[in-house]
Amino acid sequence: MPAGTDAVAVKDSVRAFAIETFEGNHDYVFVQHLDDKHPHVHLSVRSLAHDGKRLNPRKADLQAWRERFAGELRLRGIAAEATPRRTRGRVRKADRAAVLAMRKRKITPDVDRLANRAGSRRDDAPVGHLRARGDRRTCNRRKGLCGEPRRALVRRPSRSLA
Repeated sequence: MPAGTDAVAVKDSVRAFAIETFEGNHDYVFVQHLDDKHPHVHLSVRSLAHDGKRLNPRKADLQAWRERFAGELRLRGIAAEATPRRTRGRVRKADRAAVLAMRKRKITPDVDRLANRAGSRRDDAPVGHLRARGDRRTCNRRKGLCGEPRRALVRRPSRSLA
């Protein structure tokens, strides 16, 4: 939440959202952080419900939860909207925290190195199509951004117990 937001109203909004959404079927816990100027709350929900079914939210469910939570915030006088990123013109996800921390320490993350090698970005352009973990498994092989040829999988014959 932005600096100066009423911390009690944020906590009450999370409590109301959790009761309305998960009460009765899922165990949950939440904690409020007041250690910085941006009050925020972490909500953790047990995925296994009391009836034995697992919570498996889809994108539409997450958007509905965002809208419901924004409604709870508005009821308590906090201006909040739950517009999808694409509606706001933001189609690229934010860089992962690990990548941002490496850049802050003046270390070039693998995602930047791979993107520069492929010539797909300017020096000041954000990287959005590669994952923070720059290992061979997560780089985009179809676009040739790994910098290494694809290795064929070698199957070893199984040893018989005869």
